[in-house]
Amino acid sequence: MIWRISSTVLFGCFDANRRTALWDVRGLLRSRQDAMPAATREQLATPGFALLDQLERVLWDYAASNHSTHGHPLQPLRAELRRRRLPDARSLNRLGDGQRVHYAGIVICRQRPGTAAGVTFMTLEDETGFVNVVIWKQVFDRYATLAKTTAFLGMSGKLQVQQGSSRTPVARLRSSPVARTG
Repeated sequence: MIWRISSTVLFGCFDANRRTALWDVRGLLRSRQDAMPAATREQLATPGFALLDQLERVLWDYAASNHSTHGHPLQPLRAELRRRRLPDARSLNRLGDGQRVHYAGIVICRQRPGTAAGVTFMTLEDETGFVNVVIWKQVFDRYATLAKTTAFLGMSGKLQVQQGSSRTPVARLRSSPVARTG
């Protein structure tokens, strides 16, 4: 539990690098089990860790507490998503009926009601909003593993807009359309 707290923003009030805080806490936990007295922090040689970038801060927060005060996980990836011509949810939901769209978002909801004849409904999100997705049974069966397990999902389909509400029946799914490098 202590190591989880040390990896969150809570240690920010001590002006500590989160990697250094994690290193120190793990060292202290190990030293509690040592027969010899623990060295003081000044006596320990702590490696010089790089600061977390924005995406790492958000991902560390999510790993520790399932949320982040540093932003949405897709926000630091937005420039790369734009380069790949993947719109944000707000922009996609402003498009007209019948337009072919490609989108990538985080799956926040999967539903496959027994009364829907095998149709699966998903809600994907990014830092600007939500996209409602409809996956017909034959498409779901073709991409079943992705549809069931992938948290960051890419999709293609034809946008349907009716009475101010939009949804996208999916023709194709793909996993993590942006690979993290570095």
